[in-house]
Amino acid sequence: GGDFFHGDDSTNQTPRSRNPLDVDGRHFKVLDTRIEVVAATVERAAAKHRRVTVRILRGNHDEHSHMVLTLALAQRYRDHERIVLDKDPRDIFMHQWGRCLIAAHHGDKQKPERLAMVLAEICPFWSASPHRIVFTGHRHSLKSEEFPGIVWQQLRAFCPPDAFGSQYAPRRAMQAMTFNAHSGPALTATDPIERAA
Repeated sequence: GGDFFHGDDSTNQTPRSRNPLDVDGRHFKVLDTRIEVVAATVERAAAKHRRVTVRILRGNHDEHSHMVLTLALAQRYRDHERIVLDKDPRDIFMHQWGRCLIAAHHGDKQKPERLAMVLAEICPFWSASPHRIVFTGHRHSLKSEEFPGIVWQQLRAFCPPDAFGSQYAPRRAMQAMTFNAHSGPALTATDPIERAA
């Protein structure tokens, strides 16, 4: 959903609004640790699945750092036959799984209705994919709405809120969704992450 790097540099502020963030001040350490965390997650997925597609989305907190993660992972897995890094520079992810369109965007630059129209315009397999869903993050709260031709789902954040974010009292969760290649979403599993922060 984007914002995997909570901060984009050692200032510990959002790049545009300059909101204060709770981040380790050593950006080098943050980059190194996050690359290792994602690599371990990718390798865990590859141990269970025949093919793993990885896409790192830009967020409003990590407008530049997300590129470091993408390129580091692309180099790490450049000779791996089953792990594919999607290095498309656009802010939007589009994947076709049988008759399904699975899309994602951070959600900060497009309202859901507009995002649905953009996808209808730019997705090369829109017509071949009658089961369509687009995921966003950004607001860190659970919402869902159906627009003509597509379902939009805003996901909760899985990380605990920092001092700035805690004023919005978001609930945490991780979600996994299974798609049937012919008939679309088949199963959703949610971990509400009620463990200590």
